[in-house]
This record gives sequence, C-alpha cells and structure tokens, in this order.
Amino acid sequence: MKTMQQVELARVRKSLIDANRTLSQSPDCVEKALFQLEQILELAGPYSKSRKMLLRLGKILLAVSEPAIIVPACPDYSHENGKYTFRSLRGGVSLLSEKHIDFLKQINAILPEAKVLFLLADHEADDPELCRVVGKTREEFANLVIESVRATRKRTEEFGWKVELMTVVIPNLIAEEARISEWIANNPEFTRRIVSETISRGEMYCKISRSFTQKEKELRTIRTAAQYLALGQFVARSSHLVCNHTTTNLSWYLRTEAALIHNPVSVY
Repeated sequence: MKTMQQVELARVRKSLIDANRTLSQSPDCVEKALFQLEQILELAGPYSKSRKMLLRLGKILLAVSEPAIIVPACPDYSHENGKYTFRSLRGGVSLLSEKHIDFLKQINAILPEAKVLFLLADHEADDPELCRVVGKTREEFANLVIESVRATRKRTEEFGWKVELMTVVIPNLIAEEARISEWIANNPEFTRRIVSETISRGEMYCKISRSFTQKEKELRTIRTAAQYLALGQFVARSSHLVCNHTTTNLSWYLRTEAALIHNPVSVY
C-alpha cells in the first residue's frame, strides 16, 4: 500500500507534467525535480509536506535552474544553558544561523546549483523594547547586527553562500510590513488567530516586558505575522525558495505563494 507521501508525490508529478507543457523542458527535468523533492522531504519538517507546498517547491525546482534559497535569521539574544533568555548580542554567528548552516549543507548537497542567501533582520534594531532588554542603544544593536553579518559571511564563505542585511536586499520591507500590519489589524478574519498566537507567544513577551498590555502583545503578534507575509511575498515574486525554522508563524507563508523548506528545529 502506498504511503500518504507517495500518493501526494504522485499527484504532484501529474501537476508538474502539466506545468512542463508550458515550460517545454525535457521530461527528464520533471523526474529530476521529483527526485530532488523526495530527498528534501527526508530532511524537511511538516510544513513542507502538504500537497500545496510540495507543488510550490516542485514548480521552482522545475522552472528555475539555479534557485535562490532565502534564509531569514534573527540576531542572537537567545539560548543559554538550554533556557530561553535574552542577553547582550555578541555580534557573532547566531545560534539560529548555526542551525540553518547545518541543515542547509544537507539541502545544498541535494541542490548543488542553489544559491543560499542569509538575510539578517537588521530592522529589529528599530524595536525599542528589544534594545532595552538586551541593554543596547539602537545604534549599538544595529552595529552588532552588521558585525554578525561579517561573522556569518566568514563562517559560510567556504560554501559560496551570501549574507546580507534584510533591508538592503528588500529596501521596501519596513513599509510593506507596516501596510500588511494595518491590513491584518483591520481584518476580522484574523482576530481569533492573532489572539491565539499571542497566547502561544506569551512566555516570550513576558521575558521582553512584564508590563505589556494585551493590546501591545497583540500588536507585536500582528507585526511579526506581517514580517512573514512580506518576506513570503518577496520570495514568491522572485521565484526563490525560503528556508525557515519551526515557529508559530510558519503558517503565514501559506497565505503567500512562497515555497518553504522547513528546517525542523526550534531555537527560541
């Protein structure tokens, strides 16, 4: 009896054959894309395994000869002795980036033609509460993110990967996040979801500030959701892939056309 994954891949195969009629590539290209997809699925987490996401991934692998894998990463104010704690940024390679490096070395072996691009979230320096909790001014925070870019470049140069500031690669990112945040906040469809995600992020919010009101927590949840939507839209427009760790926010990618390679690690 076929497994559910085998059934889904068979359906994806039919869809890719249909898509290839427009692309007019060799039938071997479909089989190559499916073979790569199967290998990726052995490593990837559950968010990559729905039929919708399998088809998105397969279409990129079929249509783009050298796909870019976009890897969003936060600065390091994270883990210590197995516990989630905020601490001063070090300006080095973040724990999350290290986890992605280990994972992407395996993915890059499957997709040797892929170009990996880490994007460090430099605009987190604009969050006064994060600056306060790590004991840095905005300028100090921003400078440490730049140092982290340099350190991550050095760490990944042997693989030929690139590392950039997120707002350099996506210059309109902050404006897009603001626009999407307003859309989410004014859309009743998302009310329950924002409340639910705010509850799931409650422990983290307490570690940032115990004085947050419920409204302030929800606004932070909305802003985070908007970040994922803005990034997902950028990735989809550019026909890139995106690699992301396990987080409450992954399902927001489903509201875009982004093709997600889910790295099944939870860091924070």
